[in-house]
Amino acid sequence: MNEYYGSLQEGLGVLKTLPWLMLTLFSVPLFLLAVWRRVYPHVPLVLAFLAPTLLTFALIVHPEWFFAVVLADLVFAGLAIVDLLTLPTQRTFSAERHSTRVASLGKSHPVELLLTNHSRRSFFVTARDDLPQEFTPTPEE
Repeated sequence: MNEYYGSLQEGLGVLKTLPWLMLTLFSVPLFLLAVWRRVYPHVPLVLAFLAPTLLTFALIVHPEWFFAVVLADLVFAGLAIVDLLTLPTQRTFSAERHSTRVASLGKSHPVELLLTNHSRRSFFVTARDDLPQEFTPTPEE
């Protein structure tokens, strides 16, 4: 048991002296989610993560804050996991675009975009419409 405690103390000593390692450990999962699932954190979550990031850099000057920094990191990692688990799936929403078949140059062309939420939860959604695939823009975008 004493041997296990000694190796744990040694590992914690390495983390205390290398705050960059802690930042990397928490950044890699976010990077993998961005690449693999195209999931990005919402701006308030990114801003909230500034607190543990600054605390991690404070370890350079105050290594005795290590356990407070680890606690803050774990709390914010828990918040990020909860945020990730509450993300809607693709089946949660459907979108329909309605427009007239003929459009005149130089005249306004009304387009209606209908987003339907199939879940019981409400979500904050930002929608951006693009040209339909069958349209050919001139000049090229």
